[in-house]
Amino acid sequence: MEKKALVSLITPCHNSAAFIHRLFDSVLNQTYPNIEMIAVDNDSKDNTAKIIKNYIPLFNKKGYRLIYLHEEDLGPSAAIQNGLKHINGEYLLMPDSDDWYSMPTSIEKFVTKFEELPDVYAILRSQIQFIDEKSMLPIKIAYKDFPTDDPGTLFEDCLFAKNGYNFAPIGYMVKVSKLREQTGLQIFNAYNMGQQRQICLPLYYNYKAWTIPEPLVNYLVRSNSISHGSYNKYETQKELHEKIYSYISTILNSITNMPIKEKEMYLDKYMRQSIKRIAYQACNNNDKKGLRAFVNEYKTYGGNRFLLIILLKIQQLKALRKKVSVPK
Repeated sequence: MEKKALVSLITPCHNSAAFIHRLFDSVLNQTYPNIEMIAVDNDSKDNTAKIIKNYIPLFNKKGYRLIYLHEEDLGPSAAIQNGLKHINGEYLLMPDSDDWYSMPTSIEKFVTKFEELPDVYAILRSQIQFIDEKSMLPIKIAYKDFPTDDPGTLFEDCLFAKNGYNFAPIGYMVKVSKLREQTGLQIFNAYNMGQQRQICLPLYYNYKAWTIPEPLVNYLVRSNSISHGSYNKYETQKELHEKIYSYISTILNSITNMPIKEKEMYLDKYMRQSIKRIAYQACNNNDKKGLRAFVNEYKTYGGNRFLLIILLKIQQLKALRKKVSVPK
């Protein structure tokens, strides 16, 4: 019998003791026979390391391989950066430690679809089932109505987070040969911005993607995660704003066959979107000084300053109506 292609999984972990067992158990429950998993511990202070090490013999018994790596807490993108140095697989998955595979055939279905598709496809993604942290019940499913074949929008969907694009890493499998070709299997550390765009944007630009119309993965919606916590607060957004330009610029510059004019267009468009979002938050926080600063900066990236002011006035009116319409 022909040996199946190796699938590599990289999982960043930080104080994951309360939930990482779900991910490991879901991997051990897979029907796919050839898996290696690299758990990168971002200096956890709980029992994460002990739990990972206790699973190593269980993986060995299944015929899988589990590798434990420890590093200082530099965030998930640094963990992926470290893990990429150790992978041997033909395909790559990057599940977060609090997410898990929803069925025993999940990884097999990812690989089978890649084997069915021509070589021009470099990314697979599945529907994603969101699970409430408290009730552990399904909330919604991402990509439920999205076409299976890439309609040619996924590069911009990922860059601008539109059309319901979701950044949960567990929902994506990439072809390692294409990732190596585009990135050299090297990404940079962007602590508060993650790794999804770094890995996927060069692949979306140069290849095609396919969406599997089935929720193969579960994504735990947690109130204190990076994406749902302080990252969305106005003050944090202001602090991160200066890093956004460098972050997006570095990613776009990594796509060596993208014309400079196109890179400048995408960067300006992204910055206008980012500034508009932060200006809306300034409006909601009644931060007049911050609002003026971001409205002026919006213009420097080619945005219509007066149109943004009108939109912000509308936002203020909506907020005012909400306050006065509160029932007694």
